Amino acid sequence: MTNLVHLCVFVPPRVSWILLPIRTSHYPSLSYFSCSFPFNSHVASFLKATPSLLKLEVDTLSPSFQHHYLDALPPSSVPHLSHFTGSSQTARAIVPGRPVQTLRINTGHVDDSVIDAIAQSTADVTVFEATTTSFPASLLHLLSQRLRKMIYLRISSTCNFSGLPDTAFYQDIANALTKFPALEVFELSGMLWGSDEKQAGRKIWQSKPLDIDFGAEEGVEPIDSYMDFSYYY
Repeated sequence: MTNLVHLCVFVPPRVSWILLPIRTSHYPSLSYFSCSFPFNSHVASFLKATPSLLKLEVDTLSPSFQHHYLDALPPSSVPHLSHFTGSSQTARAIVPGRPVQTLRINTGHVDDSVIDAIAQSTADVTVFEATTTSFPASLLHLLSQRLRKMIYLRISSTCNFSGLPDTAFYQDIANALTKFPALEVFELSGMLWGSDEKQAGRKIWQSKPLDIDFGAEEGVEPIDSYMDFSYYY
């Protein structure tokens, strides 16, 4: 199967050993690989045989291994990787030294060590999506320090808030967004944020709900734009 270009393997994660019998094979044309396995020694061995791989998607680690440090992938493996989807721990092991431009983190905490690893991509990271336990504003401030050339940014946070987001929360988000001069699209937990034209060379991101007035109708309560479900950006 030396001409294989696209490969998806979705079987129970515990049988990642099925990659072992073919690890001595060579897949010079493979550009896309997606699997239901977390990044482990079996997957790492397989990736050594995919020198042309551009897109990689791996599954998340099981809860018992969420905090384990993963060994970095050897520099000779997947040297042209440009798109990666996986956990924050796996990103820390794979992104450094590779031209990753599109990064999708599907689980895990994104802290300084993960951002430092991502910043070691040999290309500018322009697309970043994360489902993370990190606090949104803190994550944005971290990203703005190392990855300022972002064009598309999407964050879904699973952290536990002590209460409903207030005005200060949204203002903090808006302030952090101004530090990304090239940013065109930002989405936070399903809410798409709007922006005004650049002022003094900087894009101004809206930091409060839009006031929507549909007019009063008999028997219909007016919409409170500050209710939990009606924030629009």
